[in-house]
Amino acid sequence: MTSAGQGPPKGARGAVSSARSLPVVGSRNREAEGWERRFVAEGARAEEMIRLYQDLGFQVVADPVRVDEFGQLCEACGMVAQAAFVAIYTRRPAHSFEEQG
Repeated sequence: MTSAGQGPPKGARGAVSSARSLPVVGSRNREAEGWERRFVAEGARAEEMIRLYQDLGFQVVADPVRVDEFGQLCEACGMVAQAAFVAIYTRRPAHSFEEQG
């Protein structure tokens, strides 16, 4: 976890920030498997975006937000987010149009 003011760590694109702009760090395991973290959403909004990405031809997974993703500076933020939010990851299927080109 980087300290506030240094910006989000590499690979944290689309990360959600708290009111103090503390970056949320994505899952390194997902990223190593070729998944791209898009953003964090809750409930109906997450379901809507999952359907949208699927309709666009992406593979989609939604992982619960973990308390440790927020670091020590905002553990309470992580506890609240863990109860209602998911991190949305996407990747193109192996048979994407780019590979057929």
